[in-house]
Amino acid sequence: MKLYGYMEKILHVNLSEEKIWTEPLKEEFARMYLGGNGFAARILYDEVKQGTDPFDSENRIIFFTGPANGTIAPMAAKFGIAFKSPGTNTWMDTYCSGSFGYELKYAGYDCLVISGKSKKPVYLFMDDDNVEIRDACKFWGRDTFKTQSMIKNELKDDTIGVACIGVGGENLVRYACVISDQRAAGAGGAGAVMGSKNLKAVAARGTKKVAIPDFNKLVELVQKVVKTFKANPGYKVHGRYGSGAGVLRLQKIGALPANNWQEEVFDYAEEISAEKQHEKYVKKNVCCISCFVPCSKYTVVDDPSSPYYGAATVGPEYEGQYGLGTVVGNRSLEALIKADQLSDYYGLGQISAGVCIAFAMECYEKGLITKKETDGLDLRFGNNGALMEMLRKIAYREGLGDILAEGVKAAAEKLSKIVGKDLSYYALEAKGMEVAGHSPRSVKSQAVGWAITSKGSTHMDVRPYAEESGEIDRKTVVGKGKLAKDCQDRTAIEDSLIICRFEERVGGLFLTQTHVDIVNLVTDMSIDLKELIRIAERINLLERAFNLREGFRRKDDTIPKRFMEEPIPKGLSKGMVTPRQELDIMLDEYYEARGCDKRNGIILPEKLRELGVNDVARDMEKLSKEEY
Repeated sequence: MKLYGYMEKILHVNLSEEKIWTEPLKEEFARMYLGGNGFAARILYDEVKQGTDPFDSENRIIFFTGPANGTIAPMAAKFGIAFKSPGTNTWMDTYCSGSFGYELKYAGYDCLVISGKSKKPVYLFMDDDNVEIRDACKFWGRDTFKTQSMIKNELKDDTIGVACIGVGGENLVRYACVISDQRAAGAGGAGAVMGSKNLKAVAARGTKKVAIPDFNKLVELVQKVVKTFKANPGYKVHGRYGSGAGVLRLQKIGALPANNWQEEVFDYAEEISAEKQHEKYVKKNVCCISCFVPCSKYTVVDDPSSPYYGAATVGPEYEGQYGLGTVVGNRSLEALIKADQLSDYYGLGQISAGVCIAFAMECYEKGLITKKETDGLDLRFGNNGALMEMLRKIAYREGLGDILAEGVKAAAEKLSKIVGKDLSYYALEAKGMEVAGHSPRSVKSQAVGWAITSKGSTHMDVRPYAEESGEIDRKTVVGKGKLAKDCQDRTAIEDSLIICRFEERVGGLFLTQTHVDIVNLVTDMSIDLKELIRIAERINLLERAFNLREGFRRKDDTIPKRFMEEPIPKGLSKGMVTPRQELDIMLDEYYEARGCDKRNGIILPEKLRELGVNDVARDMEKLSKEEY
C-alpha cells in the first residue's frame, strides 16, 4: 500500500562501523506517530538507553522531515533534528528552514538516524539512493558559511542542501547549533552532538517526488489558508517586519526582557527594533520554500564609517534581538547585526549564548565576579566589544568562554566554586536550558509552559502570542494548565507534519479542522480531530517518558527563582510575579489534563495504555513502584 506524503524509508548510519542501511516505514508506525517529531520521539525513546551521556557514541542524532514537507502544503518549509541534549540531559528537538530538509526528503528519506562516532571528521552525502560517508578533514575548523560553500564546490552542485556545524560544535559548546543556508536549528546543542561524533555536515540531493492523493484538493486548501492568513491583521506586520515586531509589542505591555531580566522594559527598544532595522538596514525580504510570508530579512551594515561595516545576516529575528540585544543591554542595531552574523558563523545558539553572557554581565556589575574571572574584559551590560569577544571565546572555549560554553546552569556552579559565592539565582534556566525571551511573570502560560515542556524553558511548545497580543488574558492563572496541554498538542502535530509555528495565525492556538485537513490531504489517512489529538498526546507523553526515565520529576517542572520571587520593577506589567503557589495551580491543572500523577509528574500507566503504547506504560509502572 502506498503511503502518501511519505518516502517510506528510514536511513540509518553508524559512523563507528561505517555501516549504512535502510528500513521501510510501516503504515502502522506512520498512523501512530504521524511524522517528524512523532517519529523521532519513538526512535529516540527506543534507541537511546537510560543514562546515556549525550556525547557518548550511543546517543542518536535524528534529522527528520514530515509528510507535509516537499508538497505545496502551506508553510511546510522546515526540517527537524532530535537528540538527547548535552545542555539539559533531556529529550530535545529543534527546527530549521533552509534547503536541506527538502533535499533529504527528495532523496527518499523520512528520517536519517545517525549513531556511533567517526575516527576522523566526516560528512554524509545522500544522493538519492547513493549514501556516502566522506572525508571532512579539510572542512574542520571552518565556519558554517565557508563549510557549506566548500562542500557544494566539492560536489560541483550549488543546489545541494547542507546542514553543518561551526567551531562551536567542533569544540562541544553545549548549545552549539546547526546551520543550513543562513538559518539555524538553534536549541539544545544539536551542533555539539554532531561535533561529538566528528560529523561536520550532512548534505543531500534528491530527485524523487512526494506522492499525494489529490493535488487539486490540496491546492484548494492552500488557497484557503493563504486567504485566511492575509485577512489576519498581523499578516502585513509579520511580512514587513518578521518576528522582530515583537520587540516593540512586548515593550508596550512591559514584557520585554532587559539586562538579564532585571527589568522587562528596555530603555533603548526602539533603537534595536525591527522597525528601525527595516528603515535603515534591510536590503531584501527572504521567504522560505513553500511559504508566502517574507518574514526573514537580509540585513546589511553598509555605512563605511561604522565599526561594524560589512556585517550581514538573515535576521536578526526576535530571539536574536533578545539574546544578543535586550538581555545583554545592547542598544546598537549595527552591533546586533554583527553579533547575529557571528553566532551563525561560529554555530552558536543565540538564546543560550546571550543568556550565558547576560548572566556573567550581571554578576560582574554586582561585583560577584571581577576582571580576574572575565579575562580582563569590562563585562558591563551594553559593552558590545565585550559581547563580540565573549562570543568568540565561547566558540573557541577560551578562559571565561570555556566556562560559559557549558551552559548557564553549569557555568554558575563552576563560577560559584571559584568565587566562593552562590551565583545560581542569576543563572536563568529551566531543566538546564537558558530561558527564551517571553515573560513567565507577565504571561502566565509561559510559566507553566517553561516548566512542563520536555526541553526546558522554550517558547516553542506552549505559545505566548495570544496572550502577548491581548487575545487571551495574560494575567489569569486558572485555565492556563489546560491551555498549555492543548497548545502543546497542536505544536507536536505541527512539528510532525512539519509546518511553521506562524501557522497559528490561521489555525489558532489549538488543534482544529485545518490541521486535520492538512494531514488528510497529504497522507489520505482519513483521521478526525479526536484521533489527531490522540496522536499528539502520544508524542508528548513519549517525550515526557524519556525525561522521566532519566530521573526528572515534578520538582524539575519549575522556573527560575527570579520569576517566582522578584516582581517586575517598572512598566505596564510592574509588580507582576509568578509565585510558587500560582505555578503549582497551573501544574496541577496540566498534570490532570495530560494524564500524569500530580504528586511526582509520572505519567499514569492507564493513560498510556489508552493510547496504545503499552511498553511505555510498563516503564511508568516500574518508575511508580520505585517512587513509593
